[in-house]
Amino acid sequence: MRLLDRDSEVHEELLDAHITALNAAPSDACGGGAEEWTHLTFEPAPGATLSVRVGSTIGGGAETGCVLWPAAPFLSAWLVSQPQGEFAGAQVLELGSGTGLAGLVLAERFPCQVTLTDCVAPTLDNLRWNVSQLPPSTAERVRVRALDWRDELGDVDADIVLAADVVYEPTLFAPLVTTLRALLSRPSRAGRARRALLAAEQRSERWAEFERLLEAQGLAWRDRSDEARALAAAPDSPFYCPRDALPRMALLEVHSGG
Repeated sequence: MRLLDRDSEVHEELLDAHITALNAAPSDACGGGAEEWTHLTFEPAPGATLSVRVGSTIGGGAETGCVLWPAAPFLSAWLVSQPQGEFAGAQVLELGSGTGLAGLVLAERFPCQVTLTDCVAPTLDNLRWNVSQLPPSTAERVRVRALDWRDELGDVDADIVLAADVVYEPTLFAPLVTTLRALLSRPSRAGRARRALLAAEQRSERWAEFERLLEAQGLAWRDRSDEARALAAAPDSPFYCPRDALPRMALLEVHSGG
């Protein structure tokens, strides 16, 4: 089932103003839940449906984390095209999960363990609600936990790291890249090479700055953007990504360069 049309463009000035205000506010400023919700239905696998609750607007306590930004369906379209062996049995961690679409899709499509993370309380509450809508056999393989990239990772671990729409605020680039390096530089588990699948909308000089930080931290990447764009644009894709956004979408497969 195709995602309901969401043709709206990201309003860069509005988003920048919101992030500035959020960074200046106390960490608990975003209390409460979203005032308006939309329920979207996807088909990540033949005969399987996935219901995801997303915020209809920015604000109301949910802030940007409960809005479905374009890179999440973009990444999801690529994920469902992969063979079972890519993810079966893997420990998967999604950074800055937001609505959790990519991680939920992976859990529905493949027999893997998925951890959804974010650092804003209302976003975490919505993630738990979305997990509660999964079939019990899938929900038992998914957990939600708080994770701030500026904190120590502790026992957080993963074979595969997912991230969608997290490359937008320059002040968060360094902690994001540091977190990626810490996760990807650990020894491989059960012979499975660690990697991150990072989807984002390229935003002029911001994207170049992010790539420079990846390189400075000893991380390398394979650009899968063309492949992912073709999959997202396919008429039979179960995930809708706005056509005017597709040329700006990127997918990097990141790994430790050491």
